[in-house]
Amino acid sequence: MIMKKITISIIMLAMLQCMAFAQDSTSWEPQKNITGYIAMQGEYFDGLKYTSREYGFAIPEAGLLASFKPIKRLTVNTVFVYRPTYEFEQMLNEVNGEYEFADLFKVKIGRFLTPLSPVNTYYYAPVNTSATLPMLITNHEFFPLNMDAICLSGKVGEDFKIDYNVFGGGFKNALWMKTGTLGFFGDEYNYFQKVIANDTSNATNSGANAEHQIGGGAHLGISYRDNVNIGGGVFNSKEGMESSLPMGDPFIYIKKFSYGGHAMFKFANIKLAGEYWKTKVSMDFLGMKIESYWKGAFAELSYSIDKFTPYVRGEYHSVQNFTPEATEYYRYTGGINFKPLFETSFKLEYVYYKFKSEELGGLIGTAIFSL
Repeated sequence: MIMKKITISIIMLAMLQCMAFAQDSTSWEPQKNITGYIAMQGEYFDGLKYTSREYGFAIPEAGLLASFKPIKRLTVNTVFVYRPTYEFEQMLNEVNGEYEFADLFKVKIGRFLTPLSPVNTYYYAPVNTSATLPMLITNHEFFPLNMDAICLSGKVGEDFKIDYNVFGGGFKNALWMKTGTLGFFGDEYNYFQKVIANDTSNATNSGANAEHQIGGGAHLGISYRDNVNIGGGVFNSKEGMESSLPMGDPFIYIKKFSYGGHAMFKFANIKLAGEYWKTKVSMDFLGMKIESYWKGAFAELSYSIDKFTPYVRGEYHSVQNFTPEATEYYRYTGGINFKPLFETSFKLEYVYYKFKSEELGGLIGTAIFSL
């Protein structure tokens, strides 16, 4: 609550100062833009366990995006994304103010999407080729979806550009938050762990409501027109979770350090993109230092043919939780995106999971209408 009040106060103060001292405010006409979208999705999985059904149709996501420029250099952004099982705060993805001193230096204060992955900054359904996002984005194991923080950013260059982001603040852990019609996506790791252990309980390992998180990071990118985009980043955090043990501290704190990179190459109608991230987690537990390691990667290839874009994606995850042997699982995706109009998209894809001796396949269809 205190962090929220501080964030709102800083945003209001920055806006007032910017409007008071902006030299071009008298000649600037305020601008505003409001848009939104609704996504309808159907899912079918053959052999999905621990659910009352293997199929479903619902509206798992609907977004409202608004921006306002009271003066030339100040932009206020708000993004609200409705998801049926989320709390209001979890659906308020962005609310921030950004002041542009120059192309090379901008200051953003408030809640914003963590600027480490291109996919994470384009998290919303209408701007993504596939019906499902890569697991390293939806599972939030390497960095959070968004933060209540301050961000310094900028770019230089025309055709050849260099851009940077440096940010720090607080966040609410979004680890393994369930998405989709059946609530399966985002929680794959926990699901397969239960299957392997033959655990039929309703217990969940979600960290979505954990508190006491603080962290920061940086990103550096290089791009050439729309043809090449290469970058990398780091994220460092101290995260706390409430302990259920009768002894020791009431909270257990872990230190997380993540690093990774992304690359995108586009030639004519062909696009190849991928990312790799690795995280080291350290925890002091009853006088012992325990470490675990996570790795995640994906590569996606797409080819645009008029209004159709077929695509394929391969993903790899490795989780080594306090044991010498890592647990690995894979997901393969193939689908097609049909965009008859700029505001409308239809996506149909098949996903296939491989986790030790377990296999699972699913069919996903999505219709997205933008306003």
